[in-house]
Amino acid sequence: MNPFRKYLLTLVMVACGSPSARAVEDPLARYLFSPSMILQKADAIGLTEDQREAVQKTGREAHEQLRGASQIREEALEALRVDLDKDGIDERSAILRLDAVLDAERAMKRIHLRTQVRAGNLLTAEQREKMRKIGTEGNERASEMAALEKKLRAKMERVKNGMEAKIQAGEHPQEVVELMEGFHPLMQHGKHAEAEKILDRALKMLGREKDEKSVPDASSGVPRPAMENAEELKTEIAAMRVDDVAWRQIAWKTCLVDGIRASREQQKPILLWVFIDRPVDDKRC
Repeated sequence: MNPFRKYLLTLVMVACGSPSARAVEDPLARYLFSPSMILQKADAIGLTEDQREAVQKTGREAHEQLRGASQIREEALEALRVDLDKDGIDERSAILRLDAVLDAERAMKRIHLRTQVRAGNLLTAEQREKMRKIGTEGNERASEMAALEKKLRAKMERVKNGMEAKIQAGEHPQEVVELMEGFHPLMQHGKHAEAEKILDRALKMLGREKDEKSVPDASSGVPRPAMENAEELKTEIAAMRVDDVAWRQIAWKTCLVDGIRASREQQKPILLWVFIDRPVDDKRC
């Protein structure tokens, strides 16, 4: 690979990997508060000294309980690993081992929920409302940051494409490379506006400042035209679908043990697709 191109792509990958906040939607977040979260906002919600001690005690108890449950989970996982490592796998034993792992994980989730409920009940109604407001404001900021990240990544991709085009044409956009070296430090220090200005300058230097997508992005606030009818929507979706995707041709096995057995017989790796909360009347392995 051309040394200049290799350096350029490395620079672009580093810039694209710049950290930023991501919005994580949790439908239960506004109702539950961990002890650590409450203690972090103690002054903002007017936490009393007695409340602080009670919340700390709740956190310590949960920590001890989680440590015990985590140890049980690790032991159950190791037992399952030993069973699966045998030449002839005992199906019943393997399933029991898996149930032990899931039981331990369920216990850990129960501890988390119970701890948050107890911690929240130590607050007054007014304090809980303040915690909800703080959480809502945090989610709004996270959403804004996620939208900004999407916008910056789209511009970053256009910069990369512009650089690739220059290189393929035999040009070395050295000035753009030098400019982009300042992008990552700005992102690390949370100076997103300044970082975006660098991207805009780079795009202008590459002659791609007007190379926007013709379809408005959802974050732009400009809605896409409504489909005339359902058939038109189906046609558009069908056009985006990739045919002959390899994983669609896989004869999935619904039993972990059957999958392991087939893997060993065929000397092929396992692609594991895990889902939670299967129906109680599900008769599959």
